[in-house]
Amino acid sequence: QLLIATQIVSDEIKEWGSRIRKTRISFERTFKTLMFAIPLFTLVILLLLSSLLNRRVLLPLQSLKRAVVAASKGDLNLRSDYRRNDELGDLSRTFDAMAVDLVTDLRNEITDRKQAERVLSESEARFRLLVENAPDAIFVQAGGQFTYVNNMAVKLFGASSPGELIGTPVIQRYHSDYRAVGQERIRQLNEEKKPVPSLHRILLRMDGSSVDVEVSAVPMTYADEDGALIFVRDITDRLGEQTRRQQLEEQLHQAQKIESIGQLAGGVAHDFNNMLGVILGHAELAMMKAGPSDSFIPDLEAISTAAKRSADLTRQ
Repeated sequence: QLLIATQIVSDEIKEWGSRIRKTRISFERTFKTLMFAIPLFTLVILLLLSSLLNRRVLLPLQSLKRAVVAASKGDLNLRSDYRRNDELGDLSRTFDAMAVDLVTDLRNEITDRKQAERVLSESEARFRLLVENAPDAIFVQAGGQFTYVNNMAVKLFGASSPGELIGTPVIQRYHSDYRAVGQERIRQLNEEKKPVPSLHRILLRMDGSSVDVEVSAVPMTYADEDGALIFVRDITDRLGEQTRRQQLEEQLHQAQKIESIGQLAGGVAHDFNNMLGVILGHAELAMMKAGPSDSFIPDLEAISTAAKRSADLTRQ
C-alpha cells in the first residue's frame, strides 16, 4: 500500500510538473506575444494621438498661421477655417473678428485719407491757380534761394522762364543799396520766423535795370526747408504818378505865387496910376497958369511926358 501510495504521489507530482511546464511554456508564449504586441499597440496609440493632435491642434495652428502670415503681408481677406468650440476655435474666431475690424478700420482710414488728399489736392490747385494768376509777383524763398516763382515774378524780373530764377540767390536781385537790409530780412524770416511788413525796395531785373517795388513776406516751410512766401508789387507807375502829382502841385503853387504877385502888382499899378494922375493933373494945371515966357514950361512938359509914359507902362 505504501508503494502504491508512493506511486500515486509520484504520478501526481509528475502530472503537476507537466502542467507547470505547459503553463510556463504558455506563459513564455504569451509573454513573447505581449512583448511584440505592446510596441505595436503603443505605435498604434501614438499614431492615433498624432492624428488627433494633427486634427485638433496642428491643422488649426497651421490655418491660423497662414492667416497671420497673410495679414502680415497685407492680405486681410484670408480667414482661419477652424470652427470647433475649444480654445483654438476661440482663438481662431477672435483672430477673424480682429481681421474684420482691422479691414473695416483700414477701409475707413483709406477712404478718409483719399478724401483728405482730394481736398488737399483741390486746395493746392486753387491756391496755385490764384498764385499763378495773381496781379502781383509772388515767389518762395528757401535757404536764401528762389524755389518757386509765379508768372508775374518772371515778368517782373525780366526772366525768360521760371528756371532762369529758381535755384539762384534771392539777394542777387536786390539793388546794392538794399542788399545788407535784404540779407537781414531773409535771416529774420528763416531763423526767427518773423514776418516782414510792406517796405519800399529797389530790385534788379535780369538785364541789370532797376525797378521800384513794395515787398512783404511771411515765414513758411517749403520742401522741409525754412523759407518765406514773398509778395512783390511793382510801384513804378505809382511813383511816376506821385512824381507827376508833385510836379503839378509845384506848378500850381508857382501859379498861385505868380497870381498873388500879379494881384499885388495890379494893386500897386492902380495906386501908381492914381499918383501919376495927380502928378499929370497938377502939371497940366501949372502949364495952364504959366505964361508963354515962363522958363519952367519945358520942365512941366517933361513931367507931363514922363507921367504919361509911366501910365502907359502900368497898363501893360
